Amino acid sequence: MKKYLFLSLALLATAITGCKEDEPAVDTPTPKVTLEAGETTETTIAFTVTSKDAEAVAYLVYEGETVPAAEDIFANGTAVEVNKAVEVTVEELTAETTYGVIAAARNGEEVKVADAIEL
Repeated sequence: MKKYLFLSLALLATAITGCKEDEPAVDTPTPKVTLEAGETTETTIAFTVTSKDAEAVAYLVYEGETVPAAEDIFANGTAVEVNKAVEVTVEELTAETTYGVIAAARNGEEVKVADAIEL
């Protein structure tokens, strides 16, 4: 009988000490992305996309007044290296046309869209 009591207590102690609470979730940092205008010519535009705390970054050059949404930037834009400043030059554009540039960064579920710039 003592044997079974000891075994039961040992199993109970193992069960109690073996279980631990779930560790708290690690907060995913909000990504950051900015755009800085560079030199332009009649048919080229240049800008810098800078990101931090991002898993994915993309930019999109567009015409018109409607600023694309983040989903459109990732779906139709051009991906760039993350967590650094990337200089971009877009060539063979139409002279005397104003282009908008927008960029977005993603980290997990968090998405940040930069302020659009016109060039």
